[in-house]
Amino acid sequence: MKKVIFIFMMMFVAGACTPIQEEEYRSPYYMTEEENQKINEEVCRLQEPVRDLDARYWAGRIVAGDVTYEELEQNSHHWFGGEECNRRLMEKIRQNLDTGNTHPLTRDEEEMLEQVNQAARAVIAPATQDKELIASLTAEQCIKLDGRYWAWEIVYEKGTTLEELKKYAATTWPCSADYNRRIIEEIEKNIQSKHIVPLNEREAYINDACTEFACEDYRANPSDK
Repeated sequence: MKKVIFIFMMMFVAGACTPIQEEEYRSPYYMTEEENQKINEEVCRLQEPVRDLDARYWAGRIVAGDVTYEELEQNSHHWFGGEECNRRLMEKIRQNLDTGNTHPLTRDEEEMLEQVNQAARAVIAPATQDKELIASLTAEQCIKLDGRYWAWEIVYEKGTTLEELKKYAATTWPCSADYNRRIIEEIEKNIQSKHIVPLNEREAYINDACTEFACEDYRANPSDK
């Protein structure tokens, strides 16, 4: 649960750039169908044993008003794990909502689910396991990379909108309110500049590692208590 933002980010990285941009820029997140299928199969295998926990977690988030079932269902078409695997998860979420099985996970259950999510992140984005890089990251570095990544997604890839990101920043992103606000400000600045520089391969690797940055403790003014 700590890294829900990573799940949301990774919904949009599989596949090629839009045709208009393809000659000018090839996304470092591009995957062939074969590569995508291999990752989907491994992610599904990892998530199978904890599907009930995952479904109860999301059912609880829906009841809490953090996200709607319809939004989650729409997003699920872009998740790693494959169509059938994600369909089974959505069915289980719906079943939990219908039966009222939405109580919070215990600490042990949270840890179990996080271990699986971490293993899945390692398959999808190896940078999330680069401990030396993660230890060297700064908030400003990650915020600037996120700002460019999402601005490019909004303007060129059309994978999401600024309004959607603002909603998620206020509800489901796991970072501090100050950190999330700074990302949104950086996205807006990049969009308004009309000169968005896409991430290169190294920057995309670092940005993946940023999903492991301790953003929950970030304060815009460190003296604030």
